[in-house]
Amino acid sequence: MSANSGINLLGNKPLDKFISIHVHKCGGTTLGFILKDIYGDKFFWDKSEDSVFVHGKPLAYNISHIANSTVVHGHINVEKYQQLKRPMITWIRHPVARMESEYSIIRQKRITGRSSPLHKHVILDDWSFEQYCKVHHNIFKNYLGRCHIEDFAFIGITEMYEESLCVLSQVLGQEIPPYYRRNTRKLRRQWFKEGTKEEKAICRTLNLKDINFYESARKRLIYEFKRCLSVYEPGECAPLVKR
Repeated sequence: MSANSGINLLGNKPLDKFISIHVHKCGGTTLGFILKDIYGDKFFWDKSEDSVFVHGKPLAYNISHIANSTVVHGHINVEKYQQLKRPMITWIRHPVARMESEYSIIRQKRITGRSSPLHKHVILDDWSFEQYCKVHHNIFKNYLGRCHIEDFAFIGITEMYEESLCVLSQVLGQEIPPYYRRNTRKLRRQWFKEGTKEEKAICRTLNLKDINFYESARKRLIYEFKRCLSVYEPGECAPLVKR
């Protein structure tokens, strides 16, 4: 299939220009490298320190440098580039698993002059996973604002990575290039901290808003994947996802 031509298997025209929102610990680093391979110098990775829209206070951004970019990707909030009026995609993970991964990363990072107050509490006060969850939860809103599922052209699910890429290839009108998973738990087992059964239960209760959003997005992805798969014989979708 040629890039951005015709109508995809979901009944839509493939995306031309779009914003890719990378929620922490949801597989966005791998996605970023995939998009970079596809779009080359038309891909812009926003790694600025102010790239996350914080505390509901919009900042004035100079976006002239990305006007010619096909894709903008990074830890950004939906409102940062809203003036571009581009479709949005994102990738999310079950909130409890995402919290465990994020907590583990914070615990293994050294305190520096740029460390956040949250980071300092976890390290200096030796916060447990439960303490961390009680202060830091339902974080999807920090990136996705008050958006609903239907406001996104695509939402990938970390636990369904291959299925997500199969759908994404249709959304973009592009084949997925060879890739490997980056920043995964398998590479960092020595410091991964899994919550206890009780801590996970508390985490689920505190993250109900994010969990509801996740479950809705997961159901949509399953529906989209089945639509993509329905026109193929068994095994024919595999070439869209190359390793």
